[in-house]
Amino acid sequence: MAKIIIIGAGLGGLAFAYKYRGDAEIKIYEKRSRDKLGFPWHDSVKAEIFDDLALPIPCRGVCGKKPFDIYSPSVKGYVPQRQKTVSLGYEINRVALINHFIDLASHSAKIEFEKEVVAIERGLVTFEDGTQESCDLIIDASGGFSPFRKFFLEDEKDFEPSDDEILYCYRAAYKIPDGAFVEERDSVYLKRIVSAVSWCRTAPETNCMDVFISSLGSPLTKELIEEVEEDIRARHPSYRERRFPKERKGSLCARRSLKWYSTVTLR
Repeated sequence: MAKIIIIGAGLGGLAFAYKYRGDAEIKIYEKRSRDKLGFPWHDSVKAEIFDDLALPIPCRGVCGKKPFDIYSPSVKGYVPQRQKTVSLGYEINRVALINHFIDLASHSAKIEFEKEVVAIERGLVTFEDGTQESCDLIIDASGGFSPFRKFFLEDEKDFEPSDDEILYCYRAAYKIPDGAFVEERDSVYLKRIVSAVSWCRTAPETNCMDVFISSLGSPLTKELIEEVEEDIRARHPSYRERRFPKERKGSLCARRSLKWYSTVTLR
């Protein structure tokens, strides 16, 4: 029987494991523990994605997506989103979504957490503990920051982005205290930074304020993040320091080809 190894319990790899109907043994190796996967914010997902892939919709952490109002940095006016609600899709909690896909994939694949792949060759993976495992197919589903992309994409091996091509990002979710006033509609508030735009989003149905801060060409400093947070507090009396236990800070190349971020395979 053929063997397939998937690196990372990301959505792409988990969906593949669930949908694969061939005669093969599938193993998924994820370097983090299950309780460390996913983030507390909600992401917008189009309904047709589940339909096109014939994937069941999660039963938890899901609510219907509504139109939202986009406010300018001056907050003097806003632009309402005019899409019909029926076509907007869902707002899905990322933790609930990843756990939903893990449950689906576990029926056809063996998933091992806290097992990190540190190197790959054609048909062979090496783990952090020094052990190795051979296979017929390797699928890299470890995300946009995968250290293995250079092994798959020949034209990206020598690619090094310049400083002004790197977008530094920070995202966190803040719980809105019970009883605090929030808008009836989802609202997105933009803030102009020196070389990028950041936003915070209030989502009444999820009782959450989603904060995203970005900077193009300059690494995010603690001072800049605190400056944006202070601005949010000035606009939203309901905002508190009650941050969820997870946040994310990273960087990506703003001009890198889309295929760099795609799930790729190595036979």
